[in-house]
Amino acid sequence: MFNSKQKNIFLVLVSVFLCAAVTISVADSKRDDASLQKINEFLARKEYLNAYQLAQKLSLHKMGESSFDLLFGKTALAVHKPDVAALAFDRVLMGDPNNAIAKFGLMQAYYNMQMYGKAKNEAQSLISGGYAMPWKNKAQTTLEEINRKILKQDRPYHFYGGILAGYDSNAALTSDGDYAGFFNVMGVTNPKSNLIDKVRRNNSKLQSFYLTPQLGIGGWYVPHRKSNYRFNWDINVAHKEYTDIGKYNTDNINATLGMNCKVGRSYWFEGKFYYEEKFKDGRRNREVPMVTLSLNKKINKHNVLKVYTTDGMNIYPRRRARSVNVYSGGLGWDYYGSVNILTTSVYYGRKQPRGGSYRYEGSDYLGIDLGFKHKITREANLVAGVAYQNSMYDAKRFTQNANDTPIRHDMLLRFSGGIHFKFHPNYTWHINNIYTKNHSNIFIYKHDRFEVLTGISFTF
Repeated sequence: MFNSKQKNIFLVLVSVFLCAAVTISVADSKRDDASLQKINEFLARKEYLNAYQLAQKLSLHKMGESSFDLLFGKTALAVHKPDVAALAFDRVLMGDPNNAIAKFGLMQAYYNMQMYGKAKNEAQSLISGGYAMPWKNKAQTTLEEINRKILKQDRPYHFYGGILAGYDSNAALTSDGDYAGFFNVMGVTNPKSNLIDKVRRNNSKLQSFYLTPQLGIGGWYVPHRKSNYRFNWDINVAHKEYTDIGKYNTDNINATLGMNCKVGRSYWFEGKFYYEEKFKDGRRNREVPMVTLSLNKKINKHNVLKVYTTDGMNIYPRRRARSVNVYSGGLGWDYYGSVNILTTSVYYGRKQPRGGSYRYEGSDYLGIDLGFKHKITREANLVAGVAYQNSMYDAKRFTQNANDTPIRHDMLLRFSGGIHFKFHPNYTWHINNIYTKNHSNIFIYKHDRFEVLTGISFTF
């Protein structure tokens, strides 16, 4: 047992330890209070990312405290992380079921996640409960918007369209389907006669401004509520009017019929039939029937893998000898986050469409597409993309013998970027830039092309 002297020493040590612990606790509390104040200051200055990052650090030991979770939920909403915000507000309501701030925040989080049914329940609870008038008014305004969203989701059809104005630095050099039109624009009656000189001399005529209106209707059909099948359909018409190039205006009529089918809990199958009619200056120029099939696997709530294939034809009614089969297939990966969306695909294709007037065989090719979308604000999105495609072999070795049919060799590199701003629930403003670099052993496809366009689209 301890003697009296040892007891005194022990008591002194315990007292010192307790005093130190209390001092540290008070210091930590003061630091936390200072951090919470700092978060409020960040929010007041609209420095939302700084506020969220600081709140995220504090959450390691402050999570579960109502005052902190309310603040944490606000910062998460501000940086477009509604899933994190929903968990924070839900923790508050577990201890305080009638907290108006938490209920309103949870309603906003559900709304931003497009979980309109749950958002509607929270809004109705605020309206019918014994809450102060400001909360009821805010909830009523949001409820009206939620009902519009639900009605739009449940409606089996929608109308859409828009009008774009643009500038194209190489308007006629777009695809093999435009090969014959190229000679019409250039005024070349005999393509083999001084072709290169005439193309260079007249190339400035290919620059043009244009206007593109579009109208369409699309929708879906489900046989019954518990059905694993969903059918989609879409029909649209578009016109492209060049201001500086004659005999090159185009009209398109497009129709799509698709089907989604669930296969188990994490797989689904998609099939689509696409048909296009293209007219140049009122004359039927091309038809494109095409079928796309894909099998999709949901890895988790953010990641989807898919295997897909596309098979179709470019048919030229007036010159059927130019008609070609088009085939490609590959792998895709989609990532859907609360702020960013990333899509990638790697594909292999056969029988790249050939030049029309010269008898070039199609070539096999490999390609990769990368698309990115970043939510800058709730209304504005930054979009970007890059595509690369190249022939699988060097075509030069196939042209040694004059009796051989030449094999076409192509390389394509495309960069795109723009901003989409949704200034109204039904209207979006777009501005996009596209740069394409082509290299080919057919002269007219060895060119660069720059395009910039802007306009407004709508959906009802």
